[in-house]
Amino acid sequence: MKTSALIYSVLALTVASLSAPMPSRAGVAQGDAVLVARQLVVNSDQKGTGFAVVDTRGREAYLMPPEEGVYRDLGGWSPGGSNIVFEVSRDGIFDRSHLWVMDRQGGGVRRITQGIGVRLQPVWGPGGIAYIENSNCLHIVGGQGQNHRRLFCLPEDALIVRLQWSLDGKSVLFFGETEIGGGLEPPTDQSIYRVNVRTGLATRIFLRRLNGPSSSRLFLSPDAAWAVDINYDRAEQLSLIELATGAESGLVSYGSNPVWSPDSKRLAYDLFGDLYVMDAATRPSERRLRRLTNNPTDINYEPIAWSRDGTCLLANRLHYVGSGENAYTEADPVIFNLVTGERTRLPPGAAVEHGWFQHE
Repeated sequence: MKTSALIYSVLALTVASLSAPMPSRAGVAQGDAVLVARQLVVNSDQKGTGFAVVDTRGREAYLMPPEEGVYRDLGGWSPGGSNIVFEVSRDGIFDRSHLWVMDRQGGGVRRITQGIGVRLQPVWGPGGIAYIENSNCLHIVGGQGQNHRRLFCLPEDALIVRLQWSLDGKSVLFFGETEIGGGLEPPTDQSIYRVNVRTGLATRIFLRRLNGPSSSRLFLSPDAAWAVDINYDRAEQLSLIELATGAESGLVSYGSNPVWSPDSKRLAYDLFGDLYVMDAATRPSERRLRRLTNNPTDINYEPIAWSRDGTCLLANRLHYVGSGENAYTEADPVIFNLVTGERTRLPPGAAVEHGWFQHE
């Protein structure tokens, strides 16, 4: 007998096409709010995804309930918090996905990209919505679909990941990888680029060459002065790189999901399911480490985002249910106040990187 359940988890989506989304018309508070991803599971298999907006008072607006065969991956808020950008894809169609925009009440739904192409990781900044197309090109488009431009491309077989806007709103930065030459294990160039959104001028601000395939990822600080290197060949060892000099120093022997604070001075990460915060951009002898959780084996936390003032940390609390083929994950967001020690649980769903809207 077919059974289904709504469960909540961070989404790794397949890419495809779409039909027009059908949002819920529930209202949502105008204050601070968190976007959460929700997914439809049938017999332990993910069959569709949607999302909601929740707040610290326990209210929610279920803007886009999951629909079987349709995957909606959240991008995040517009700078003023009035609109939301998200990706839409469909089972079985692999040459296209599109970006859509809606307002925070679930209205004004509109598609802002056209034609064949896979659009990924939209990030809304002062100059528009930056996104990745077909894994290797950086594009930008307005919230109404206007002024679409391709800004910069790496070689066709290269990979662009982790877009972020510069602090002055004039550029988009990203981490990219390019294999050099042929063979079974060709060298890999890892680079960080800054691309001016007005002129399209791309400046490489960091380059290193690995002797073989990539086994690491770089996480850039908001001020673009530092990067955290997570090395998967070394059991997820975290290292700190000063981009101006290339100097590298070890941070911790193990760690996952590093998230920089807005002032580029502290780092949140998880270790075996527990949350930690440390001083990062300082001399090793001055680095302080703070453990935020001490959890049972069936509960894990992962950091998602910091508050604007750096006093709070948003994380997903992951609760693993069942075992074997019937296992699945339930999640709900938690806000940790690092000053008072208070924890605030939000309605269920998996918070996303650019999904915490906070008023100035």
